[in-house]
Amino acid sequence: MPEGIFEEGKIIDSPGLAELIQEFFAEHKIKAKKIATAVPMREAIIRIIPVPAELDEAELRDMVLNHEAALYLPYPREEVDLDYQKLGFFEDEDGIEKIQVLLVATRREVTDSYMDTFGQGNFRESFSHRG
Repeated sequence: MPEGIFEEGKIIDSPGLAELIQEFFAEHKIKAKKIATAVPMREAIIRIIPVPAELDEAELRDMVLNHEAALYLPYPREEVDLDYQKLGFFEDEDGIEKIQVLLVATRREVTDSYMDTFGQGNFRESFSHRG
């Protein structure tokens, strides 16, 4: 990777990286219909949190994204992209059924650097934005 594309593990030249990837794809005759990427683990906040099992989907989403997340985020909520995934049920030490939820957050500036890179040029049609 040439100098100036990354700095301390962060993308600092999105157009340059997009061009490098496109050249690599062209050189190796790779035709992609979809692109998947991930941010480095050091740029993500990952926690497994227990929540009450009796919550319906809307209540679970609200609790995880608007209440529980605030306990684990070292940044203001408006500065992060946040998502969760239910992992499974368990009983806590009091015999109460709960769900383990995987909470993942990244700073929006980090997410945006990946979005900018893959949202350029030939990638634009095959890249879907955050879910």
